Amino acid sequence: YTNVKLYQAGEPEWKMKSYLEVGTPVAQAAFKNESALLIDARPYAKYLAGTIPGAMHIHDADVDKFIGRLPSDKTTSIITFCEGYDCAKSHNLAKKLETLGYKKVSVYAGGYPEWKEAGNQTTAGGAKKVEAKAETPKKDAFVEGIKLGADEGTVDGEWYKAHIMAGTVPSNVAIIDVRSPSEYANGHIKGAINIEAGKLSAQEFAAKLPKGKVVILNCSAGGRSMEAFLKLQGAKIDVSKIFYFDANIKCDKS
Repeated sequence: YTNVKLYQAGEPEWKMKSYLEVGTPVAQAAFKNESALLIDARPYAKYLAGTIPGAMHIHDADVDKFIGRLPSDKTTSIITFCEGYDCAKSHNLAKKLETLGYKKVSVYAGGYPEWKEAGNQTTAGGAKKVEAKAETPKKDAFVEGIKLGADEGTVDGEWYKAHIMAGTVPSNVAIIDVRSPSEYANGHIKGAINIEAGKLSAQEFAAKLPKGKVVILNCSAGGRSMEAFLKLQGAKIDVSKIFYFDANIKCDKS
């Protein structure tokens, strides 16, 4: 079998979902017939580098900024997408759209990578792009030698992966795996410390974090590490040296 996918979150997440996941044929039909509003939930820099033609850009963390750009008709069909099966941004955006009252929200789970792989048309931008000054692509930024990602609070995952492979991970970094102990036991980044953030208050979680280190939060697909970061930020805890990965780090067993 050559087209096998893993639904990592499994039955617990399935029970909680109130929206549909759709595949490439549905996304293609929506694009061709203009039967749904396509929304790219990735960082603005990635959206500019290439997206589905006609897709609107709304980053999953910035929905409140762009409420006025969304359709007034809450029965409008909307399909969100991001960086593929391991990316949580399209799911985060779908949930937020539902809380705003939109009734027909779906997630194109394969996202932009699968759209491109299928040979579909792409564009460097989009006919309905939503621009915001805060999202203007920036030059590479570093904090204590750590390269930051495109989104607020993130570390560039590819940069960190390169250091893992080269054996040059900065000594001032502490990786905190926010998943459950059983998930951690099944595999984790070498040297990562397991602190299950979901079962702790922001204050309890912050108290357990290593002192004097740049802390990078990690999970399976990015959702829980981002939630842990936002929990700390929302509790007015200093997050100037706390980050999470902007994407999965995919390495082989070595």
